[in-house]
Amino acid sequence: MKSSHIDDVVRAVVEGNYQGAVDLCEKAHSAGMEARDIITRGLSKGMVETARRYRSKGMYLDSIIRAAATFQIGVASLQPHLEKEKRAPVGRIVLGVPDGPWTIGKSIVSAVMSAYDFEVIDAGSDIDPREIAKKAAETRADIVGVGLYLAHRAAQSAAELEEELVKLGVRHKVRVIISGPCATTKLASEMGADAYAKDALDVVTASTSFCQELRSQMAP
Repeated sequence: MKSSHIDDVVRAVVEGNYQGAVDLCEKAHSAGMEARDIITRGLSKGMVETARRYRSKGMYLDSIIRAAATFQIGVASLQPHLEKEKRAPVGRIVLGVPDGPWTIGKSIVSAVMSAYDFEVIDAGSDIDPREIAKKAAETRADIVGVGLYLAHRAAQSAAELEEELVKLGVRHKVRVIISGPCATTKLASEMGADAYAKDALDVVTASTSFCQELRSQMAP
């Protein structure tokens, strides 16, 4: 029964059924699913499927906008449940997208990270990577997550972020994760980032591991 409800949520996002998003999320929650699972296995999965269809077959812009609206409405409707289910914070992550106005991917990562009990600080989109580093230093973040979308700027943005974190004296205190269509494992290795994440759940997995590592280093 739970899988049926979650499939309905995924379908709603892909079809852009923003009018039914709240009702479907509530039905899934009433069936016994935690809010964070509805976000990760339903709403986020729907956006990933939308992105896959866009890359493979193409989609009209209004279809993508409706899918994003369905995702955002669904996440907003689940916030009261998330607050009740909230556990102790796992860690603090700063998210940012340099060199472009893209927000949907960052919104997905933000929602999923919040669902998994991370404190999320949104540094913004189309923002200088050095400003992202400064935000990380100011907030004493554990993780910096950066979405790279421009092929001709990806390496430079990663390098500028790394340089600023070193300059601010916090590089040893944070772990850097790069993601997005222009991020790769090779780029992460070449530019000194700690990990490459292909999707939001990858960001969660890497961030959780890094936070455990950072806490163990602090214990001695």
